[in-house]
Amino acid sequence: MKEDEWAQQFLNQMGLISAQPLRQRENTAKFGIAGIGAELKEKSIDINKPLFPELSFEDLLKRALKKYERVIIAVDDLDKQDPATVKQLLLNAQGMLKSGAWFILTGHPSGLTRDILISERGLFDFAIKLEPLEQSVMYEMLVNYLNSVRSQDCQYSVKDPQAVKPFTPDTAKMLCERSNGVPRYLNRLGSYILQKASELNAETITPQILEEGFIYADQQMRGLPGLTPADFMLIDLILERDKLSDENITLEDLQKLQVQEFSELLPIIDKLVELDLIRRLPNDQAIEFALTPLLLPSQETQK
Repeated sequence: MKEDEWAQQFLNQMGLISAQPLRQRENTAKFGIAGIGAELKEKSIDINKPLFPELSFEDLLKRALKKYERVIIAVDDLDKQDPATVKQLLLNAQGMLKSGAWFILTGHPSGLTRDILISERGLFDFAIKLEPLEQSVMYEMLVNYLNSVRSQDCQYSVKDPQAVKPFTPDTAKMLCERSNGVPRYLNRLGSYILQKASELNAETITPQILEEGFIYADQQMRGLPGLTPADFMLIDLILERDKLSDENITLEDLQKLQVQEFSELLPIIDKLVELDLIRRLPNDQAIEFALTPLLLPSQETQK
């Protein structure tokens, strides 16, 4: 509803940034020797604080349902909140969540947060497991990301080699392959690589620049605020083992990590998953984890 000025005004009243800047027109009189004229001025409308968000949401939803058969709303990053915050948010948003819209929670919730999202007050019916995307789809997503920051007269089709600039088609495919079919990893890795290329004044992302970008991503991820020695000990253990689970962890490992049982590591594991440092592997027989592609094996960081 980008072109619906009424809807955009309501988004503004809810304290949300509208799809396009809202303009307020002003008519002013202009006097001069040549006569009297009219001057039209425009100024951006400031974002207002939420007034009655639930009522505004219902009005927006009713308007949307007159135009569309169904409204689906995706809520992102809720899985990165602590369980107490999630529970309170769901309690406060019951009215909205039980409205005529369909809600999808995106992300990778784990542990207690996942249980709350699925079971709390019957607001969500089930969890849908999404398989990794194919490389061709990831490549197309990369083109879309890059096109989104280009001017309208510089849009490229997926088949055009220019579409992935400043990447080459080969380095673009290498980035997509490393992202393991997960758009979130593609987005974060791509961002770090572009930052590093800019720092090096590189106009083209060659394999060498790409590798520098991977190393830079690893450094930035390891430098995230709030990481503790216990976090790094667990990361190093996963680096050493390639995969870590409640089945292959040893008593010696537990002693190094200063815990008695694997379950005591779950709060640390949940934290590292939320930060995209490690990922849970599909394994019905064990609780198994590995590093995300945002981190490099130790031998690669030493290149």
